[in-house]
This record gives sequence, structure tokens and C-alpha cells, in this order.
Amino acid sequence: MKNLKRTAIVLASATAMSVGIISPASAQSSLPQLPALPALPSIPGLSTLPGGPVSKDAAHLEGETIRLLNDYRSSRGLSRLAVDPGLTAQARGWSQQLAAGAPFRHSHHNVFENIAMNSQAGPATFFNQWKNSPGHNRNMLEAGATKVGVGVAFDAAGRAYSTMQLSW
Repeated sequence: MKNLKRTAIVLASATAMSVGIISPASAQSSLPQLPALPALPSIPGLSTLPGGPVSKDAAHLEGETIRLLNDYRSSRGLSRLAVDPGLTAQARGWSQQLAAGAPFRHSHHNVFENIAMNSQAGPATFFNQWKNSPGHNRNMLEAGATKVGVGVAFDAAGRAYSTMQLSW
């Protein structure tokens, strides 16, 4: 029953955000937000998270995914998104939790969020999974979005987990 209530709240919040009743920033999450990182260098993913550095493979996937997203948005006449350190920290944290065995589901950060897992990690792999899914594609083409954060983590078997979070 508790999970049903939580799901209903998340769906109601998502619906309210999608029709403009509330913004992700004003929605309240029942889970604590991850701490924001200091400003990222020009290539996302080259900073460190609490607990250790982000691997070069993960940093490459993050940066390339953002490049693909911004190119896609530009091709559709939409503005490019700025990389947001807070969203990046949240996205990385969620990908790390998924890679560590958390149930494969969306986080509760009150943002437009895409998640994916793939054993053939590559920026185009994740991006095309999302592009070919109507709901995930809609998130990437959200006209009101101005910020993005992408996080990638690997599990012990080498599978990659990616989280993309978009917000105002």
C-alpha cells in the first residue's frame, strides 16, 4: 500500500509538471537530495563524487550523451541545455545506486528523468534507447527544460547504467 501511495504521488507530480501546474523545482521530494558538486569543468564527468572519482569511461559517456542530446534538440529547433552540477550529482548518484543493485526504477528527484541499462555501453546506445521510447523522447524534447545532468555507473559485470535528468 505504501508503494502504491508513493507511485500515485509521483504520477500526480509528473502530471502536474507536464501540464505546467507545478515546476520540478517547486515539487517536494520525500527522499533527500544529493549534495551538489562544485562547478564542473567544460567536459562533464571529470570531477569527483563523494566516495571516489568518476571513471574516464563514465565521463566520456556522460559528455557524449549530452552532446547527442543538445544536437538532437537543436535539430528540432529547441534550445541547447546547460550542464547543471546538481542534476549531474543526482544523476550520477542514482546510476551508482542502480549499478549497486537498487531496483531498476526512476528516482524521486522531481525532474524529467530517463534511465537505461545496457551491456553495450555507448553514448549512442543510451541515446537511441531513449529516442525510440515515446515517453523518454518527450522528456528529451521538453521545450521548457534549460538544464541537464547525466550520470553513468558500471556494475561488477560491466553493465552500464545511465540516468539523464532535465529541469528548468
